[in-house]
Amino acid sequence: MDIQVIYDNKFKNAGSEYQLFGEIMLRSLSRVSAVLRLTGRNVLSDGRVLIPQDKGSNILQCVLVWNADKVKLISGNDLPLFPNLTYIRVYRDFKRWGLYFQSYGNNDFSVTHFFRKIQANELYLQTSDSLNVTAVLGHKSQRTADYYIESKRKNVRVTGNKIKKT
Repeated sequence: MDIQVIYDNKFKNAGSEYQLFGEIMLRSLSRVSAVLRLTGRNVLSDGRVLIPQDKGSNILQCVLVWNADKVKLISGNDLPLFPNLTYIRVYRDFKRWGLYFQSYGNNDFSVTHFFRKIQANELYLQTSDSLNVTAVLGHKSQRTADYYIESKRKNVRVTGNKIKKT
């Protein structure tokens, strides 16, 4: 998955709030809920974004590149970075944009974990090491990271962006 292409096609023309949100999602592999909670205190003056995770996972971080010009405006304050975005809005927009997949035999769409699953799977395909996936996702347990690796799950099917296994 080329994150530059996804950013350009889905986020670049979606407004400055969504541009920042999209870059953080694509670069950090964080959960949507964690990114929606970010404030300026999570953005360091050098452009790094620190993202505390749920479920006892390790803190994730990323460096802003496409939105580096916003760092001085947002870093260090207590204001929410995404006051106009909600979980349901992100879910609906991602689904409308085709940023989702559906596991085989499951009627539900995996939308908000799309970037985590696609990039974790690609990393595993390149390295064949699930410890790398565990580290990148911020998980403490390799077993929980295996959920994101296609070959370690049964009957995975992706619509939207094409992972298939039946």
